[in-house]
Amino acid sequence: MKFLAMSNLAKYAGGLLCACVSCLAPLAFAQPLTFSDVSTAAGVEAALSSTGISWGDYNGDGLEDILVASSTFDQPPQKKPLTLYRNNGNGTFENVSGIAGLTTLSNWHQAVWGDYDNDGDLDVFASGSSVDDDNHLYRNDGDGTFSEVGGVAGVADGMSSRGVAWGDYDNDGHIDLFVANALAGPNRLYHSNGDGTFTDRTQQARLDDAE
Repeated sequence: MKFLAMSNLAKYAGGLLCACVSCLAPLAFAQPLTFSDVSTAAGVEAALSSTGISWGDYNGDGLEDILVASSTFDQPPQKKPLTLYRNNGNGTFENVSGIAGLTTLSNWHQAVWGDYDNDGDLDVFASGSSVDDDNHLYRNDGDGTFSEVGGVAGVADGMSSRGVAWGDYDNDGHIDLFVANALAGPNRLYHSNGDGTFTDRTQQARLDDAE
């Protein structure tokens, strides 16, 4: 995974300040924008066959951390855990996957942050890309660790899942979950019940025929 730092734009203490280029379009830059590969120096360069990356401040320290989902193209397949890089606040990151409890081995395709239980910290939903890989929902325990609750929450069904997204589609104050599946079934819309569980509303929302 490569980590690029942007020159000629302000940086915050622990990572990158991503500026909206379209907002800056009217301005004339004296020098062209350039990027420098700082992956090795930042501690995030690893051969992970990465398939999905998400930024999020999982521990509430004001610094953006990195979550990486990885699959495998090896034969025989070598399943891998999610990789969580904690921002050290000095331009470097530390792999804290084991400490955080993100140790499940799988063919991950995507992992996204979202506060599904409205407790103020970011949880993780990760999709398994093979038919024998369940999807996982990791609840943030608020102490730097996560607990897997996908089965209890009703969102663990693995169907060669690919893209996933959180969003409050019915404006009830609870984020819902949409999972795009590839080969083993239709896409899934999971409605948050507001109590830490979800109900499959795919058919009711007329999304059961989506390809």
